[in-house]
Amino acid sequence: MTDQNVIALFFERKEEALSALSARCKKLCMTIARGILGSEEDAEECFNDTLHQIWNAIPPDKPDNLPAYTAKITRNISLNRLEKAKAQKRGGGQYEAAFEELEECLPGCTDQADEVIDRMALTQALNSFLDGLDGKDRELFLRRYFSFEDCKTLTRDFGVKESALRMRLLRMREKLKEHLIQENIDL
Repeated sequence: MTDQNVIALFFERKEEALSALSARCKKLCMTIARGILGSEEDAEECFNDTLHQIWNAIPPDKPDNLPAYTAKITRNISLNRLEKAKAQKRGGGQYEAAFEELEECLPGCTDQADEVIDRMALTQALNSFLDGLDGKDRELFLRRYFSFEDCKTLTRDFGVKESALRMRLLRMREKLKEHLIQENIDL
């Protein structure tokens, strides 16, 4: 079933839209939520919250890319849940580790980046950086720093040793830092 078919079901308010969306996007969303939260149970709850939020958002929203739209909602719900968990001293997952790695490139990413730099300029700079990466590097970067997947999973999926993967990520972060400087993003 295509994105447009699933969205049409949402516009018709048919409950089968939820099962069609789940069939298309659950694996991606669970990977994102699990990477952020480190818990299968919490990831499942986040996915259910995602379905509920999408049910309330479509209509009027009509996303062009349903998996990306769904992934973004899952990521935001997961990050919000993590913030609540941190307040209760039970955080986990790859969220902190990934942001610690990026901290040298993205100032204030752990301290409300929206107060440190203009989000729109940063978004444009990140998009142009990602456009300049080859397919495998872009996938690796997004899986590590958007989906917060752990390095062990990535080494398995990319068929490389952990030291080689970490070096590849380090080089990409260094390129990102150079790119941000060229784009006049304050570090």
